[in-house]
Amino acid sequence: MLTALAFIGAYVVLVGVASFLEEPVARRLDPFRLGAALRFGALVVAVAALVVAGNGAPSSFAPTLAGVGIGGIAGAASICYCLALSRTQAWLAASIANGYVAVTALLGIVFLGDALDWAVAAGLFLTIAGVIALSWQQRSKGNREKRQHTGSAIWPLVGYIALAGISAFLEKPALSHLSPLQLNALTAFGMAAVGFGAVGVRGEGLQIGASALAAGGIGLMIGLGGVAYFLGLADLPVSIAATLANSYVLVTTGLSVVVRHRPLSRRQTAGALATVAGVCLLTIAHR
Repeated sequence: MLTALAFIGAYVVLVGVASFLEEPVARRLDPFRLGAALRFGALVVAVAALVVAGNGAPSSFAPTLAGVGIGGIAGAASICYCLALSRTQAWLAASIANGYVAVTALLGIVFLGDALDWAVAAGLFLTIAGVIALSWQQRSKGNREKRQHTGSAIWPLVGYIALAGISAFLEKPALSHLSPLQLNALTAFGMAAVGFGAVGVRGEGLQIGASALAAGGIGLMIGLGGVAYFLGLADLPVSIAATLANSYVLVTTGLSVVVRHRPLSRRQTAGALATVAGVCLLTIAHR
């Protein structure tokens, strides 16, 4: 169990750092092209990990299709999130979108029988609430240009929460037929296919340049995080794994404070404390 928690910890660090590095790149790429570049980098790592480990391809077609399908659902969730980003401010979209973990945790408890004693319930609540508070920022006077479009972002965000929550939940039962690295590679393929398809449908074409290469490099880091996540998920309830993994926001925020000297609001400070408390409770409950 401790090894599984260590893998989730590695995911938190890797994706937290990647999200911090992603912010300046996101200013130079539209959300759809950024998503495609990130997914490509993650796919490269996923395939490389599968080859190095010598797992090989799945033995039957149904699990393969399921793995790609889960990635496709996650990719569709990413499209919903991109649509929301085009209609409202990034901090608002991120704070609301983090609610997908509640869907995953609920599905795991109801359908997979994940344990829910007082410590786990408190840990889930504190972590999810803390992450949302960390992502929330004060609206600045000079950043109101998308305010009028916030209402139109509601449905894409609802779609993201539902699709991302369901795809994260489905990964756990899929591990009964696939190895962690096989599932990681298949979901990465499904997400990349949807990401590139979205760029093609929009007719904008892929952007090749320094920003795209930087995004691809960040995607490699996210891909390493994905490998660690699936290795941890294999031995943890999905409600715990998904919730702990989402605490990567704590790392991103910490780096922003230390490196970019961004001040923390009282709400964000409370969110950080709640996230740490929730992670500690969940870790103690499953040590």
